[in-house]
Amino acid sequence: MISPIKINAKTFLLTYLFAFFSLILIFPFLCMTFIDLGGETSVKFWYEAKNNISKSLSSRPILYIVGGSSAFWGIDAELLESKLPICVVNYGVHAGLGLEYQLKQIEKRLKPGDKVLLAFEASLLGSKSAKLNEFIRSYIYTYDPLYLLNFGFKRFSSEIYSIGKKDFEESILNWTLKGRNKFYDLQAKLIQHLQYGKRGDREFDSPVKRPLESATLYKLSKHGSVVLSNFINKAKANDIEIFFTWQPTVIRNDGLTSYEIAAIEEIKSFFHKHGVLVLNEPTDHLFPLCFFRDTALHLSQAGKSIRTEKILNELRAHFGVEDTREAARDILLLAEENHDIRFDRKLTAGTMIKKVFCNQEKVQSEYVMGIESIKKDLKDGHNIFFSDKQIVPDMITNDLGISIMNEHKRMYGRDLKIYSNHIFFVVCNCKNSSPCYEKINLNNNNFCVMIVGTGKFSNLNICKCSAEFSRIVLKKNQKIGNYQSDWEVVLESTKEQGATIKFDKVEFFSNKKKDNGVRVVILDPISKIVVDHFFYFDFSEHIDKRLYQLNLFPEFDTLSLNALHCTGGNPPKSSLADEVLKIVFTGENSFVGWRVKNDKTGYLCLVLDVRKCGDGDVFAGHQGNTKYGIVSTPLRREVTNRCKWERVVLDLEINEYFGRDGGYAYLGLWANKIGVTIEIKNPRLYYISRRL
Repeated sequence: MISPIKINAKTFLLTYLFAFFSLILIFPFLCMTFIDLGGETSVKFWYEAKNNISKSLSSRPILYIVGGSSAFWGIDAELLESKLPICVVNYGVHAGLGLEYQLKQIEKRLKPGDKVLLAFEASLLGSKSAKLNEFIRSYIYTYDPLYLLNFGFKRFSSEIYSIGKKDFEESILNWTLKGRNKFYDLQAKLIQHLQYGKRGDREFDSPVKRPLESATLYKLSKHGSVVLSNFINKAKANDIEIFFTWQPTVIRNDGLTSYEIAAIEEIKSFFHKHGVLVLNEPTDHLFPLCFFRDTALHLSQAGKSIRTEKILNELRAHFGVEDTREAARDILLLAEENHDIRFDRKLTAGTMIKKVFCNQEKVQSEYVMGIESIKKDLKDGHNIFFSDKQIVPDMITNDLGISIMNEHKRMYGRDLKIYSNHIFFVVCNCKNSSPCYEKINLNNNNFCVMIVGTGKFSNLNICKCSAEFSRIVLKKNQKIGNYQSDWEVVLESTKEQGATIKFDKVEFFSNKKKDNGVRVVILDPISKIVVDHFFYFDFSEHIDKRLYQLNLFPEFDTLSLNALHCTGGNPPKSSLADEVLKIVFTGENSFVGWRVKNDKTGYLCLVLDVRKCGDGDVFAGHQGNTKYGIVSTPLRREVTNRCKWERVVLDLEINEYFGRDGGYAYLGLWANKIGVTIEIKNPRLYYISRRL
């Protein structure tokens, strides 16, 4: 017979209450440790990177730029530092983190003597609640749960005990099926590496998205004023000076609204009351649409440069720096959608007025130029330069002359000396007779992969070459010499698949897999950051960037229409009458064009006036069978106008190796259908002269 179990009601109740309250106490710490809501990993990386920059400068006063992505994308810390007697760090990250969180992060870094430039989006100044939005909530629980301890007891409890079933389900999914690791995600660090400047600037433009609507200027909310007041008062108590500047956005034809004008006065009054210097006017930060990328707050590189100059002009006087610049008469012209100016400082010292070229003079702005404006400024004595090759055809089309005024060159062998204590991952798929092999002896093998270390890592020197296939694979954590790989690295060069450099799932040069040349990725193994990557046509010295200058006197030769050849798989039929060459294409690969000759090296442009007679696709571009010698090939563009004359410009650069293999090349027009007809007149060969 089993004796009945006696339960002491008092003991049971105490045990139950102890377990219940223990769970309540432990629950927050369990949540802070294990809840993973898929927070934005790139934000974690950017804070790590910017904090490391701050630590490296900790012994010196620092001016911090603090704001969301409009500050990250829109202010150039390196440019400010080059002109001011203080170190500058761009501490902008993401507006989704909110006003309060971002100010708390910078508070940790500040020391007496530092300065802060507040450059927040207007939406953050106008935020009306301290409640965490979805973006920051997912980020905090994933990567910064200790931030919750900054909340008061009531707010902390409310936040922790609002965690529900969906949060646990998502966390389990992130920890298991998605294979995330909330404590460290090196993959994200690799993906973000190329956008990382030495002072925390974002250095690359995002893709262009349209349409965009101008961002509104909001009034300062009660919540915003409380958060800012607390931050400013603490900063002043620690001898930290604060500045404020406005968000950038798209200029509007109808100007600012009455609400926005009132908001501006309210914000100015708030900062003046707190002794904060307000830099510029809001209208100084309004730019044409062409200066913005994927949002109406993300400036292009050129827009960032112009905005930074405006901020700099205000800060110079405050720092007692005399502006010794003369009134600039030189203009740097930019393509409408490509404002990459990273290399322009090497060529121009960054002293030029930056303006965007617009093929139609449809935008009235001090920052935009059309053809007529260009010609007028040239007549008035202005020097107009550009470094983007995309602009060449438009200038030639409009009978403007072009000269090469400056060049920035780089070379694989030179880079090995410049980047000490780095590792080079190299993949080559040059042709047998390519000049590549005249510089480095690869035993006449087509396909080569290499890992080469410098400085402390110079004991790394692995090279595999063959006529068909070469491959090196480093497994994750595999050690070679004194380097242990943090990723699975695949270097591959094959005849069928082309050339590949992969770090885990990140593939470099994916759009150039089958292009003939050399691909190089440079890794800093200490910081685990890829610091550079580039594509070479060969191992010899080559031009990385050029500075072109415009003039009113183009150099060209007028060609005879008889100089155009009918060729291809199905040569077209031609007839000449009244200085017009009529071409009837006869099928697949039917081509008419000018044959490139080896006595015409350098940068050339073939210009043809073309009229399509009827339907059918006609393309302009380059064809040939030469293995090397053509440095750059023109884009294959379609001739679109029907029954109207259209000027077609085909640019081509030819080096001294051209023709050595007996190959040939043509610049011209082709069709792939019988009966497609065009007319051609006024063929000319323009020269881009060199005046170095």
